[in-house]
Amino acid sequence: MDYFHTVRLHDRGLQLLQSLAKDYACVLYVKPNCAVLTHILSKSVAHSDINIIYENNYITKMNDLKFLGINISNTFTWKSHIEKILPKLSSACFTLRSIKPLVSPQMLKATYYSQFHSIILYGLEFWGNSAHSDTVFKIQKIIIRIMTGIGKTDSCTKLFSHLNILPLPTLYIFAILHFVMKNKEFFTTNKEIHQYGT
Repeated sequence: MDYFHTVRLHDRGLQLLQSLAKDYACVLYVKPNCAVLTHILSKSVAHSDINIIYENNYITKMNDLKFLGINISNTFTWKSHIEKILPKLSSACFTLRSIKPLVSPQMLKATYYSQFHSIILYGLEFWGNSAHSDTVFKIQKIIIRIMTGIGKTDSCTKLFSHLNILPLPTLYIFAILHFVMKNKEFFTTNKEIHQYGT
């Protein structure tokens, strides 16, 4: 199959590009003057050279694209998104370490939720299952250790429940369950397929 193409977009150009994306088993994200083709089936296809022209201007191809605050890469590894949020999470870690001697535990927990939790919760349904999410979980454990004052080598497993804070893997499961419950109409239940009690 030849992956080197030039696609000219006209009035119905976006529909044409969407159909091309479907033919090549990829997902298309379009912003003004740029596009990301994300190939699902083969990583070698992800570096293909598809030229897109709209109104005699080439549309810039990008490896990642920020869409509604989430960085989407052409390989769906979510590495670029996690790398973008790590400085914010490290900053939250520094903030908590700095204010710990000055504020009450309740205020420290409120700061955790405003500075750290809000960042990791956004888009977690997408990137929470990534192999790179372990880095975020490690920073979360550092913050729990800061909040409770335990050492670097001490286990913080029980401290999550003591502080009533969900660990990242549990937050991911909760976010997926919340998404499914909120969008039940998009899912098929077993009783819609057959009448057996499973």
